[in-house]
Amino acid sequence: MARPPKELVESILRSLKERPKDWEIDDYSATNHGAGVEVWIGNELYGMEITVGDRNGRKTYGGVIIGSILVAWRWRLYLAAMKARKANHWIEPGSTATASVVALLDAAQ
Repeated sequence: MARPPKELVESILRSLKERPKDWEIDDYSATNHGAGVEVWIGNELYGMEITVGDRNGRKTYGGVIIGSILVAWRWRLYLAAMKARKANHWIEPGSTATASVVALLDAAQ
């Protein structure tokens, strides 16, 4: 799969930051139904995908690559999704959003 366009990543980051309530975020995905965007975060950085569109025309970016942990856009999207999830009080005890991620988000504020 292809790398997502920079403009797509930036618009998702802006939306997660400015309008976190537009997103449904669980242990596996961050979804904005109104915009037709889903970010797969179930494997954290490894295998992260961005899917844009509806059933009639979907485009997927990302996927499993060697060295996923070194790809900056993956880090930025994952942390932004976790920050939006925390802002919406969607991080619950026992979820895959570990204490280290929560601590990292708290330190970034």
